[in-house]
Amino acid sequence: IVSMHGRNQNLIAAVAQNSKVFSLTGGEHSPNQLCLKLCDHGMADVKVYVGENLSYPEEKITYGTASEISKLEFPSLSVMMILNEHANDFKYTVHGLNDDLFIRSKVPMTKQEVRSVSISKLMPKVTDNIYDIGAGTGSCSIELALQAQAGRVWAFERNPLALELLEKNKALFAVNNLDIVAGEASEQLVDMPAPDCVFIGGSGGNLCKMLDTIYTKNSDCRVVINAITLETLIEVVEYYKTRSEYDLEIVNVFAARGKKLGAYNLMMAQNPVYIMTALKKGE
Repeated sequence: IVSMHGRNQNLIAAVAQNSKVFSLTGGEHSPNQLCLKLCDHGMADVKVYVGENLSYPEEKITYGTASEISKLEFPSLSVMMILNEHANDFKYTVHGLNDDLFIRSKVPMTKQEVRSVSISKLMPKVTDNIYDIGAGTGSCSIELALQAQAGRVWAFERNPLALELLEKNKALFAVNNLDIVAGEASEQLVDMPAPDCVFIGGSGGNLCKMLDTIYTKNSDCRVVINAITLETLIEVVEYYKTRSEYDLEIVNVFAARGKKLGAYNLMMAQNPVYIMTALKKGE
């Protein structure tokens, strides 16, 4: 049961993961607009019943596919029953999903082992507003959106190829609570809602400026920064020397993955990553 009346719940994920979903509609979330979103996420063929003016003489129930319903007009205050025969009942109850689940290319991606530790340090809550800065392929954005199903995630990325992958992975995982923001993050952050927590995988040389903007919006914001270079590590350490109200924790994660070579198995080292967590003292 989902209410889209004055709310922004993740109806798309609910339909993708459940064979039966009942939803209240209202405002901008009319039945046809919601069905358009279902179509955009590859669920044009799900069966939809729309009830309008229930219990009144003009009561009417309309049946069709999401594609058919999206072309019709209904009162904003209606109800929907959505049936998905191909629902995936696997619920993403843990973070650190297998890398192979994501659509990938040469665009950098935060790998499973590092992603799992980073999200653990970030401690996202189900209702959090979250920034993912330098989102790349979107592996962290997707996982954060799955963790914060009653919240919202903004993925900031400036690479056109990465933006294409972000859109594809968003559709693949049906995370309608993920917004993709194109362009330079340090400029785009200014007009965004205040975040509860922020993951920074890439800063484009504007790290200190972005942190200042983030803390102006919410001084209690939880921040996790990943870095592979000593220069970024030093920049973060120096920044938090001037912000004595925060505790900075640094973890260096080394991971190696097995690779088959003939009859032997070799361990192939991945790049060591610095995972830096900044929390306001007392939290």
